Amino acid sequence: MSSPIHTASAPKRDRWQVLVFGGCSVAIAAGAVGYLSGSLVSFQYAISLIAVVVAAQTDQSFRVLPLLMRPAVPVMIAAVISAIYANTLTAEDYSQYITIWTLQIVGFVIALFTPIPNSAISYQSRQINSQSLTAYARALFWLAILSFLAFITLKGIPALGSDIEQGRVDAATSGTGYIRLMAYMSVPSALVLVALKARRHWLYVVAAAIVILAMGNRSPLLYLLVPLLFLYPMKSDKRVSSIPLIGFIVLISIGIVGIGTYRVVSQDSFRSYSEYRIELAQGDYLGIAGTTFEHYAGVVPANAVLAKSLIDEGKLDYQFGTTYLTLFVTAIPGEQPSLDQTIKRLSNRDFVGGGTPPTLMGEGYINGGYPGVVLGSVLVMWLARVFAARTTTDSLADLHTKRIHRILYGYMLTWAATCQVAGLTGASTVPLAGFLALTVLTLIAKGPMNRDGETNDKRHSLVRGSGKRSA
Repeated sequence: MSSPIHTASAPKRDRWQVLVFGGCSVAIAAGAVGYLSGSLVSFQYAISLIAVVVAAQTDQSFRVLPLLMRPAVPVMIAAVISAIYANTLTAEDYSQYITIWTLQIVGFVIALFTPIPNSAISYQSRQINSQSLTAYARALFWLAILSFLAFITLKGIPALGSDIEQGRVDAATSGTGYIRLMAYMSVPSALVLVALKARRHWLYVVAAAIVILAMGNRSPLLYLLVPLLFLYPMKSDKRVSSIPLIGFIVLISIGIVGIGTYRVVSQDSFRSYSEYRIELAQGDYLGIAGTTFEHYAGVVPANAVLAKSLIDEGKLDYQFGTTYLTLFVTAIPGEQPSLDQTIKRLSNRDFVGGGTPPTLMGEGYINGGYPGVVLGSVLVMWLARVFAARTTTDSLADLHTKRIHRILYGYMLTWAATCQVAGLTGASTVPLAGFLALTVLTLIAKGPMNRDGETNDKRHSLVRGSGKRSA
């Protein structure tokens, strides 16, 4: 069967479909004219409009969730925003980028119309054993803290070093292996403990945030904070607006840009960068923040084209999926460069800090060419929809089980959006490791089958017409 659908009333649905059809028709016509006339910018904007409209339409299946918590819209918006600065590329690079970007959009759309079978959500009929899960999560959390203490004993605290960015990278590639990776497991374990409302659960979140910042990292904060937002709709029986979510995301984004700004201000090595030299001399911190944001936005399409060019120019062979296994390779003792470090080395780039994130589409191309781009994006969007379906078909579950489902979905959706910058595993294995930790924890803590378990599976299809939101 396909994903559970809460159907709107017929008149509203008909009006929506007319608007969707009309908007898509206009966008398709504009895109065709732009493409035929050689205006790739017009083509890009037309495809962007079509993609967001289609995402919003298919997300009607999950309208019990706020708009920005539904699976397709955030992922598609991330794809559109990541391409905003693409027209700053050279004409040749822009053409290359639009090709793989369009294939990524195609992959997303294919996933939107790929059915979600019962088998993908049938485990809902088993409740979470909250006592067992609490014990497992606490054990993992304290193991993570011990790993963190072992790491800083061996390597010091990267955030307190004279060169935060390079210190973070050196620590990540210099033989600390699974010790460093285990420290980041404080994130999934803290999320589980908050979902279960364990005693002093917010202290676990604070401790996990301290671990992330001490390690000199920024992006893991997203995986810690954003999933917590998905517990918010459960606090009210009324439909929840996306406005608080937007505000919180803006605050998180400002915080991340602020951390990036501090990184620039606190390191002398950035004074040699022309884009920062004048602003640093004048103490223009807002200007530095703006330049940092523009750099982040502009580097995404450039990195995608760079990743593709390494394959096209024969500097790197097709990897055929091996880069997705870096979690089990780069964490072993010894220096194990990840895909982003490999791209940086092969492209002779020389800049402070980490490697060159391949982006989702660049990572897909490195692994399988154009088909790899499509398959990677299909997988990401389909998984986001699977976990969304699990949160909207758990009406028979107890409160703890529902909260765990929402944490899992929030984590998956965060990964689906951010991987368009970093790739699934191309720049960091932490998101995958955290996802596996969450999945394993919840699977081993599943309790016995509900007495109503069979009914629960049947209700996956019955919810289609109910129009009621799950708790």
